[in-house]
Amino acid sequence: FGILAVMGIYNFFIYTLFRDWSFVYYAGFSVSMMLFEASIHGFSAQYLWPASEWWRNNSLVVIIPVIVLCAVQFSVVFLQLRRAYPRLMPFIQSGNIACLIMLGLVPFLEYAVLIRICAALVFPICLLAIALGVHRWLNGYKPARYFVIAWSVFLLAIAYYSLAKFGLFERTELSESAVQIGVLLDTVLLAFALADRMN
Repeated sequence: FGILAVMGIYNFFIYTLFRDWSFVYYAGFSVSMMLFEASIHGFSAQYLWPASEWWRNNSLVVIIPVIVLCAVQFSVVFLQLRRAYPRLMPFIQSGNIACLIMLGLVPFLEYAVLIRICAALVFPICLLAIALGVHRWLNGYKPARYFVIAWSVFLLAIAYYSLAKFGLFERTELSESAVQIGVLLDTVLLAFALADRMN
């Protein structure tokens, strides 16, 4: 958790120096992922909002759309998608609209429904980000290489964790920690991607 918090604060500070919005979205992504990790392990309910039953029950369905929103915006800026794929931008921005709608529905829909919608959002958006990253990489945009590796590792970690939960893989200490490991590797690799782009 400390690494994610430090990365978030550090990258926001870097934004104040270079005024590059990719650092802001990366900072938002890092802090949101920290809150996600804290929520699934019960730390947020214990330390951040112990007095709020509503937040204890619904924090994940608020945090996940924020993560996706930051990830989409980071991808747009980092991969320079507005310039590279202007015709795709309305479709890409529909992911942001879906996240905002999700946040608006949180007070009105049951958690079980919302968490399924969140899961349905995450995988296609991750796959789209990887596909666009690969295309940018093949077209000579070298910073995309770390971007592609980062999102691929993250998606594989989530897939392994989910499949173990459904019984398709044996549940082990590794499978239970897969998301945490994937988040950490994703965060570090995206930091390399930002450094590579700055260079």
